[in-house]
Order: sequence, then C-alpha cells, then structure tokens
Amino acid sequence: MRRLSAILVLLSLAIIPCFSQFKMAPPISIKTMIGPAKDTTFYKNKFLVLDFWATWCAPCIASFPHLNDLQKKFRRYNVTFAAMTYEPETKVEKFFLKNSHIKLDVLKLIDQPDTTRKSRFGYTGKTFIDYNIRGIPQAVIINPLGELVWKGNSELTDSLLEQVLKGSYQPEVLSQAAQPANEKPTISHIDSIEINGIKIRSSILKNVIYGYAINFHNEIMTSFLGARIDDILKVLFNLSNQQVIKHKVMPVVALDMSRSFGITKDSLAIAAATALSKMYYFNYRLENRSYPVMEVTLENKDLLKKNGFTMEESFHGGTGTTNGYFFGINIKFTEIARILQGEYDRIVITNDTSFSLLKDQGLDIHIPAGKWEESIKYLAKEYGIRVRKTSRLLPTLILE
Repeated sequence: MRRLSAILVLLSLAIIPCFSQFKMAPPISIKTMIGPAKDTTFYKNKFLVLDFWATWCAPCIASFPHLNDLQKKFRRYNVTFAAMTYEPETKVEKFFLKNSHIKLDVLKLIDQPDTTRKSRFGYTGKTFIDYNIRGIPQAVIINPLGELVWKGNSELTDSLLEQVLKGSYQPEVLSQAAQPANEKPTISHIDSIEINGIKIRSSILKNVIYGYAINFHNEIMTSFLGARIDDILKVLFNLSNQQVIKHKVMPVVALDMSRSFGITKDSLAIAAATALSKMYYFNYRLENRSYPVMEVTLENKDLLKKNGFTMEESFHGGTGTTNGYFFGINIKFTEIARILQGEYDRIVITNDTSFSLLKDQGLDIHIPAGKWEESIKYLAKEYGIRVRKTSRLLPTLILE
C-alpha cells in the first residue's frame, strides 16, 4: 500500500505544469544568409545570440570585435551567434568589400522585408518589428526552448552570457546588481532656463559611475550625462583641450537642450555657456590666441571620390573605433579633423577651401589608430587628404 501511494505521489507531481519565467520569442524571419551555408533551423535546440545592426550604425560596427570575441570564448557551449540587418544583401556585401578592415565573424542574416507594417523607428524588417527594436545596436538571447531570455545592448557581458548558458540567469537579480546601491548617481541640484529659443535643463550628478559624456546631436536635441561642464563646453564649441583654461573645478552634470530648427551650433554653444554659468555660478569668456595647428586639406578629389565617398543614402552615420582603426560612416569632411583631434589631443582644423569643395558630401573613412604619422600618411595615400602644420588665431574658452 505504501508503494502504491508513493507511485501516486510521483505521478501527481509529474503532471503539475512547470511555468517558465520567460516568454516565447517571436519568430525570426530570414530572407538571406551571408556566410557558411546553413538552413533556417541553424539555431534549433541551441541558444541563439542575435545582434541587430546596420551598415550606417557606427556603435554597431564598434561592437563587432566584442561579438567576435564572445563567439570564440563560448564556442564549446551549445550556443550560436548571428547578426541581422534589414538592409539589402547587395548593400551589406558592398559594405564589407569596401571596408575590409571591419570583421564580423558571426553568421550574417538579412531580415525579411515587411510590406504590411512600418516601424516608427524606421526599420523595415519583420524581425526588427516583431522584436520591437527601437535603437541599435541591440541584441537578444533565445534559449533552446524558443524563449526570449534577455534583450539589451551594451550590457551583453561575458559573465551575463555565461549565466544564461548555465541556467543561473535571474533577470531581477542582475538588473538590481548591475549598479551597487551605494554608487547610484544622485541629483543634488536641478535648474532650467530658456535663452533665445533654446530650452536648457541641467542637474548636478554625484557618485557618477561612468565618468564620460554621452552626447547626441540632431536638429532639435543635445544631451549629456555624467560630464564635467568644461568637457561639455569643449564639445559644443569644438575646442581642443589646449583651448580650454579653467581656474576652478567644474561639477559633473546632466544637461538637456532642446531648440527649434534653424538655430546654429554656435548659438547653441553660447546659450549653453550662458545658462550653465548662471546655474552654477562661474564666469566664462572667449578670446582669440595663436596656436600651432594641423590643417586637413583635400589634394586629390578623384582619389577621395573613389575610396571615400559614402554609399549610404540616408542621413544616418557616425564615428567609432574597431580592429585598430578609427572610422567614420557618412561623415562630413570636417569630422576628419574632429577624429584626429579627439584621438591625438592635437589642435586640428579643416581647410576652408577644401570644405567648400565638398560641402555636404558624405564620406566613409577609416584611419589606422596608434601613431600620428601612420594615420596622416594613410589619409594621403588612400584618400588624397594632406595634414600640414601651420598656425592660426583660435578661440580660447576661459572659465573662472
């Protein structure tokens, strides 16, 4: 009788449903695969790490080395890696052919176009829409049961992926543990002001973890998070470190500025400096001083047209670093000076005549990182762009 009771207990436990904490993932709609020949069931009974990207997305391209490293590190696990774009196959193939220094070792997928729905974020692929992709880069992890285990962007670390693959991943625990409680940024001051049609809102941040500026520029919004005021103004005025002189310590702040169309970046910079000086009680002034500078000049437009004119037809673009190269996608000629100035901490300017020749022409540029001499020699050889030493009267920002 006891044996029969034990059997009945075991049977009752066997039919109790087991509820997963994860939801089923939407289907992945694949139009084409670029890479080793595989069918669309290549991830069946496996974990799948799927990265969403586009050829115009600089942060996506900058994340390729990390994705490649993850694939190498976890090659012995039951996981496969893939990267998906909604762009045409021909465009993707041309992109990698033109940019041979950019390596993406995972399987490349072309999303199936969706002719009945339209994403308000501009993406036209079925998978992009089904997964509600709002910005890229973004990635998802799907388990062998077809459940969506994780969705995010730059948080896909080695340790997180290892926990997912070993079955110990707990979303609530990880999200709370991502940032220690005693190190969370706190706001101690908040203020807002409007100057010449530009609305400016700022707050002081304490215990900031990041320590760098996250800035976003378009026609209507500019934002910074966790940046010192002098660094913010350096970016807005497009100055080098040598062109900023401060006589007092500047606080770390968050800053949001919204404006109407037609307001220039120079006007935005002046408004920001004026507003911040009132909010945080400091004085600023601009004065011209003579500096030794490096001037970026176009010498061979035909060579630049052959190797550097962008194939991107939209307004998208950006800059980044990958595989030992600085790169720019659909950037303006003036951005070359910005890249060199930012990476080598020199004052680099753009030749006015060269700028007028190119106007709004978009450029796809890659420059070897490491040594200044190698970078400028490569620009001359590959793109017909010379960098020469000269001197100029340039603005200097003084904070006191």
